[in-house]
Order: sequence, then C-alpha cells, then structure tokens
Amino acid sequence: EKTGPHSGKHSSSMLSYDALTGLPDRPSFQHHFSLCIGQARIKQSKVGLLFIDLDHFKRINRMLGPGVGDELLCSVTTLLQQCGKAVGANFIARLSGDEFAIILPPPTNTRLAEKLADRILKKFEAPVTIKSRDIFVTPSIGISLYPNDGESPPELLRNADTAMEM
Repeated sequence: EKTGPHSGKHSSSMLSYDALTGLPDRPSFQHHFSLCIGQARIKQSKVGLLFIDLDHFKRINRMLGPGVGDELLCSVTTLLQQCGKAVGANFIARLSGDEFAIILPPPTNTRLAEKLADRILKKFEAPVTIKSRDIFVTPSIGISLYPNDGESPPELLRNADTAMEM
C-alpha cells in the first residue's frame, strides 16, 4: 500500500496536497486548523486565519489561458510562503481555485494577523512576471481569530470570508 505525502491518503499524521501548487489541500487545512485550535484551547491563546482570494482570477485565466493562470497560482504560492515564513506562519493551504488560507499558530494576535495581511498586500504591489508578461494581481484578504470570531474551522473560515467581502 502506497503512503506518503502525495498518496492522497489521510491519517492523523498525513496531509494531502494540491497537485498544482504542492500546498496542503482543503481537507489537510481543516485537519491542521483543528489541531491548532485544540492547542490554543489548552494554552488559552489565539489562532489566526487569513483567507486570501485573488481578485479577477477567472478573467486572467480566460484572457491569458489556463497555462498562465496555473503559473500565476504557483507564483502566488511562493509569495504567500515568503510572507508567512517571515512571521512564523508556516501552514499555507490552497482551498480551491484561487483561494488560499494561512494559519497563524498559537499564540497570535490581531496585530500579527494584520501585519501579515499588509506584508502580502505590499508583495502584490509589484507585478508577477509570467512568460515575460507582467501581470498585476490583487488579493482580497479576510482575517478571523479563534476564539473571538468562532470556535470551529468552518465557522472561522466563513467569518474570514465575510470579513474579506466587506
């Protein structure tokens, strides 16, 4: 039986990954986020969640083709990893299409989450170059914190999504 990071199987110690970006996928994100919430509950601290959606990604995909769209998603992955690493947020997942999530592990706070969001927005001020073409892409970012904004991964994700829409 094949196991390992790319077998797509789940156990408490295994994650499954998005084929394009190599990031953990939605089920792995929910599993890891649940574990972080459990730690925060014990330590009576907070967990932060940044929900990131790329503005007008479908239009970029339609106009420039899915190949460019895929490369753009991989470039965005690298940018998010660099930003997350700088503040100790090392769990970044691709939830679907152009939706990403970053978990700020306990202990964290609103200030740290906002600092990370600002860092990401600054990174996106410069264009992403793909096939010698500069593409300007802007992210929308929503933030939620456990326990202030919810008790469970789905509730915190919903609230971060709502915050992003505002």
